[in-house]
Amino acid sequence: MKRILGILIAVMMVVTLTATFVGADQEISVKLNGEKIDFADVKPQIIDSRTMVPLRAIFEALGASVEWDDATKTVKSAKGDITIELTIGAKELKKNGASVALDVPGQIVDSRTMVPVRAISEAYECEVNWDDATKTVLITTPAEEKVDDGSIIVANAEDGEMHGLWTADGTKLEIVDDPIKSGNKVYAIIPTRTNGSIWAYVWVDAEFEAGKSYKVSYDALLGKDVLGNDIEKTRVDSNFSYSEDGAALKDHGSGGVVANMTEWTHFEKVVTIKPEYQPLKGTKFGIYGDPLNLDGYDFRVGVCYYIDNLSIVPTDAPAATEEKKEEVKEVPALDVSGLKTVYELKFDNAETFSVGNVANASFDGGKLTGVSETRDPTITTKKAVDVNIDNVVAIKINAKIPESAKSEIFFTTDGDGKLNEAKKFTTVSASGELTSHIVDMRTNEAWKGTLKLFRFDPVVAAEMAFEVVSVEFLAAE
Repeated sequence: MKRILGILIAVMMVVTLTATFVGADQEISVKLNGEKIDFADVKPQIIDSRTMVPLRAIFEALGASVEWDDATKTVKSAKGDITIELTIGAKELKKNGASVALDVPGQIVDSRTMVPVRAISEAYECEVNWDDATKTVLITTPAEEKVDDGSIIVANAEDGEMHGLWTADGTKLEIVDDPIKSGNKVYAIIPTRTNGSIWAYVWVDAEFEAGKSYKVSYDALLGKDVLGNDIEKTRVDSNFSYSEDGAALKDHGSGGVVANMTEWTHFEKVVTIKPEYQPLKGTKFGIYGDPLNLDGYDFRVGVCYYIDNLSIVPTDAPAATEEKKEEVKEVPALDVSGLKTVYELKFDNAETFSVGNVANASFDGGKLTGVSETRDPTITTKKAVDVNIDNVVAIKINAKIPESAKSEIFFTTDGDGKLNEAKKFTTVSASGELTSHIVDMRTNEAWKGTLKLFRFDPVVAAEMAFEVVSVEFLAAE
């Protein structure tokens, strides 16, 4: 009898487990505002009649931050004025501190943390529906509320609201007392990573149209760097994220200010979105603080900054033209045959360069190899180069850059110590082979004096392998 009972229990367990994971091998899709979310590692699964999806993928698709505490198996997430906390195995989540019951708890499946897609989406006030014919979860984000003056966004921390502002992993957003103006509330953007380069971004989802102009304004003030040091100044910049070809992200060039710790600095500019603009999933506007190069660190140190009175307002005013480009000088074609190498930076050891946002970085065989982790991998000299570049008319980058990719160059001199967009060169001659890329340096007036820091971004894209051998500085014979 006991044996029969044992067999029945075993059968019941098999049936239960089978029922629990029914649909695990079915093709379940999740669409956000009509666009399919790509779950690269582990596909959505139906567990106990609830669709479960990888934790990080769904939070990031919804535009929410993700902070994972491995010790407690707890995820914390935030977007706008909504915060969510969920612990693996618990049959509840907390939304803004209040408990919300879960039919199925978060759990580990195939070494990936899975969470119920409906519960997470509805916590962020999305509408969720199920299309049984196509086995698809349909998520629709709430419509953006327009303020009375027609602005896309007006964000002022005085009312204690986030107004749709959010930050990505590695940065947190808080409403704090104004460090300068008594009684005023402002937004603090605070990097949380102390062991690697980070551009501390604050984002707001915003729908904008091709060919239309928008007046952007905000006030900026610096806090300390992530290590607790006072900052003399750094650049706070802004960007619209959009595409010209439906795929490549073009998200810089909206302008910014050099901010400091002693006074608020105001930024205002009319930006016209290019006619070639095409919508992207997660179209947004962002503000970021440039990290700092500090002696003794092989990465750029993130900075805290504050913003106040942010607005993005549609306008009929034309975008300001660049300062009168009077006297546009014709630059004769570069003749490399008469040039010689007067200085060479070799990428053969980790003592010379700091490397940021690069996976599997290796100085071996006289070259640096790696894979970009983000769209912004950086290779920066640790110490001043101290080479006079008055007669250097071009540089030769000896590297293997993936075909169709582009690279960027930044530099500082004794006359201008900031790594910024004003001193940027872009090369697009990548072929996928180890070759020499010639960059004409005569086109930038800042290329003069004594070169201090030199930065090379081998690719402007994530998940691309590259090799860099050397950079040669070329001058006339």
